[in-house]
Amino acid sequence: MAVNHLGILSLIKPRQKVNESKDRFALLVEILKEAKTGAIKTRVLRNYNLNSLAVDFYIRFLLEKELLSKEIDDNGQEQILTTEKGNDFVQNFLVLQSFSNKIPVFVHHNVIYRLD
Repeated sequence: MAVNHLGILSLIKPRQKVNESKDRFALLVEILKEAKTGAIKTRVLRNYNLNSLAVDFYIRFLLEKELLSKEIDDNGQEQILTTEKGNDFVQNFLVLQSFSNKIPVFVHHNVIYRLD
């Protein structure tokens, strides 16, 4: 426990599940941003240090939600492209993310809780 500048004891509890969820959303957004120019699966694998199963899982999820689409390029390689719906998702995520450092704390019984 630490005392803040007001002399109130603060207890900041780690929120691992919330952070993991934020990380997954951030990863989805990064894949969508990468795919704006037509990401090839290998590039996503390399850039985000994921294994093939994980990439397939996230791509399948994003395809099911119609945030990504698949196309075959002129060289016969499969490309992953961000859809308009995917672009909207990225923009909404970035707006929400910009508020994350502005979320107020909650004080209950002289204990400060902060949303992480």
